[in-house]
Amino acid sequence: MPIKSTLRPLPVNGLLRPVSDTFSDMRLRFLLCLILLSQFATAQDYTNLVRHRPVLWTQLDLVYRTTGRWSFQLDNIYRRQADDTNGSDLNVLRYPLLQVLRPWVTYQSSKAVRWSLSPISLWWGWNQSSRSPLTFQKSLRVTPQFVFTRSVGRSEFVLRFRTELRWLSASDTLQHVFDFLPDNAPPLIRFDTRPRLMLRWVHPLSRQVAPADAWFVQTSIEPVANVSAAGTRLDQLQVSIVFGQRVSERLRFSLGYQGLMSARKNDATHVRAIQLTHALTLGMGIGNQLRKQPGTNPVSQ
Repeated sequence: MPIKSTLRPLPVNGLLRPVSDTFSDMRLRFLLCLILLSQFATAQDYTNLVRHRPVLWTQLDLVYRTTGRWSFQLDNIYRRQADDTNGSDLNVLRYPLLQVLRPWVTYQSSKAVRWSLSPISLWWGWNQSSRSPLTFQKSLRVTPQFVFTRSVGRSEFVLRFRTELRWLSASDTLQHVFDFLPDNAPPLIRFDTRPRLMLRWVHPLSRQVAPADAWFVQTSIEPVANVSAAGTRLDQLQVSIVFGQRVSERLRFSLGYQGLMSARKNDATHVRAIQLTHALTLGMGIGNQLRKQPGTNPVSQ
């Protein structure tokens, strides 16, 4: 009785493939390798120039929360900077950096979702070092914002999406820090938008008291894009760690560190300038009904 073979022929796309197909795959992989190597070589053509700068960021929030779903807030942001000596100068009070007045109108549509709008905010920025004159730039911004909050045990996860619509002026040389108050400030000439997505984690540091009364630690990461007529690019990447406490119904403060990385390419000189900003952050909120979870509190815009 003949014995039937149980072996089945392998399909063409199995182990036994035509030599022509195998050769075509080898050529395709070789071409992909060349493309990747060329991209890597192109990226390596740029020389990275990394600079560090210490700064001080302060923010005072004035908050009024109604008994309903609405709340109102005014941010007063003031920042100063050390000399631009690649981190060797640690005096963060040496030069002015930024002054901002930013109002917010907030609507809490549910326990987890909050919608906010800054109808208009005023920004004044300075840049100065021991080797350059004082320059000034102003901008107006309109900022819509969406915040989603989720409690995870005693902790809290916050997702915030914000878009800044910015009208900016050219930089102008000043004789005095506050020369921008008269009518000689530069006009607004440029418009762009900055979409920002922030992920924040808030955790109380004590299990002995309620989360609203405990010291808390807050960490966050936030990529910032820039969209303009010149194109779209990653403008900044911000990370932070903050410690704080809601002292009472009317007072809250925080202290922390915020790191900011920005990169700019110069195609003419093939130099990629990477600016690493190291900020000591001080924050204070004054208002009513501040002893809430950090994410559901309008003071934590």
